[in-house]
Amino acid sequence: MKISSPNIKGAIVRIAILLVCISIGWYLKGRLSPSAQGMGYGMGEVYVLAQKSETKDITSAQTKISYVETINKVNILPQVTGTVEKVLFQEGKLVNEGDVLFEIDPSKYQAAYDLAKARLDSAKANLVRAERDYNRQVKLSNEKFASKATFDSSQSGYLQAKAAVEEAQANLDVAKIDLDNTKVTAPISGRIGKALVTKGNYVVASNQVLAKIVQISPMRISFSLTDKEVLQVKKMGHKAEDLTARITLADGEVIDEKVVDKFLNNEINSATATVSIFVDVDNSEQKLIPGNYVQSAILTGKPTYSVVVPQSALNYDSDGAFVYIAKIDESKSKENELHGVAEQRRVVLGDSINENEQIIINGLKEGELIVVSGTVKIQNNSPIKVGVLEK
Repeated sequence: MKISSPNIKGAIVRIAILLVCISIGWYLKGRLSPSAQGMGYGMGEVYVLAQKSETKDITSAQTKISYVETINKVNILPQVTGTVEKVLFQEGKLVNEGDVLFEIDPSKYQAAYDLAKARLDSAKANLVRAERDYNRQVKLSNEKFASKATFDSSQSGYLQAKAAVEEAQANLDVAKIDLDNTKVTAPISGRIGKALVTKGNYVVASNQVLAKIVQISPMRISFSLTDKEVLQVKKMGHKAEDLTARITLADGEVIDEKVVDKFLNNEINSATATVSIFVDVDNSEQKLIPGNYVQSAILTGKPTYSVVVPQSALNYDSDGAFVYIAKIDESKSKENELHGVAEQRRVVLGDSINENEQIIINGLKEGELIVVSGTVKIQNNSPIKVGVLEK
């Protein structure tokens, strides 16, 4: 009986497929069996790399993108009406509180002041005469030589003269204010911008901006904190004078500025679930410009320490974050050959210092041996052979 060649070839193919399926089945059985799982996927001990957790000063760990804004800015308005005679500042330069910036023609206001002063002098002279007459009438009245009508008239004249002096003094004060206001001064210290009105222009009181000044020292930086970060800030409770702001400018330059004040906003931003914090800094080098974005970290006078681990040590599941602790079995280990088991440990995460390091708030102590490589091949109680990384 002859067997055709195609039938032989088909039988060989079917047998080969069957053998492959059997091999795969035995492989999967070995991997999924409880004993194999405990032995590192059927390969005995799993080789992992570990390093000790360490405590670091995380004072400057948190860097935030921050917005620079001025604490105070002022529109300079004329307080009197008239023609601008002088512009007395350099545009874009620093000015000090009280510096004269503009002069408005004072001739009208000088005349009004002189008139008010003359009227005050006249009122004072009338008061002297009225007071002298009143004192004489008081004496005569006491001696029963003056009629009541004459006395009353003298008293009224004295009181009117006294009131006239007070009115004239008030008018002189107003005239003096107007005259002083012909010299427009800087209400704050800061950097002044472009002159918006030049010599020869007519300005109306409180109706036209002459220039703008922005305060540059101190300067304010603001950034957002999560609710957890807000609680941490409140818990630390540092005073402003104990803090320093380390600021990275757009060109990469790093400057340290003394903090003069700080406060949290009074409400949460519902769109971002964050709270703004405002930090006022000295800006001694005058390198912070309103409207810029910088990176800032707030440094405390005293170090703040916390346990830190590599990001590669962290694992996650539906219950949160965890790490593997390499528990070394001293009875099975030699000086250069460490053996033990992996212990799963839940941890509470703080902030990320950078892309490589993570702060641990709870769950770890300094000096514990943390698995940083090979975690995908192990689970709780997996036997491991440990290579220790030295910092």
